[in-house]
Amino acid sequence: MSAGILDRTWIGGLGVNWLVGSIMAETNGGRRLDDHEQRLGRLEAARREMEDTLVVMAHLESKSAARMKEHAEFLVAMDKRHELKMAEFDDKLNALIDMIGRQQGGIESRS
Repeated sequence: MSAGILDRTWIGGLGVNWLVGSIMAETNGGRRLDDHEQRLGRLEAARREMEDTLVVMAHLESKSAARMKEHAEFLVAMDKRHELKMAEFDDKLNALIDMIGRQQGGIESRS
């Protein structure tokens, strides 16, 4: 406001308009400042929420990675078990084929 008074004395008649403009700017500036403070408050709240969300996402990602590792290990174990069971099945099937072939007098019974 003192700048407005200085301008009034400096410029003369135009200083009154400048003074009124300065007072209005200070009043509107106060409203603008409140508006900016409210916006800053909302931005700060949004930043905190984003930060909390990132912490939760990092935790979920680490849990998910651990679970995926466990699942991959399980699949490897199941694949080995499957291969072992299929080998046993092949042996039993070949033994059954030989037994039936011998009972019916097939090629295996001649050797």
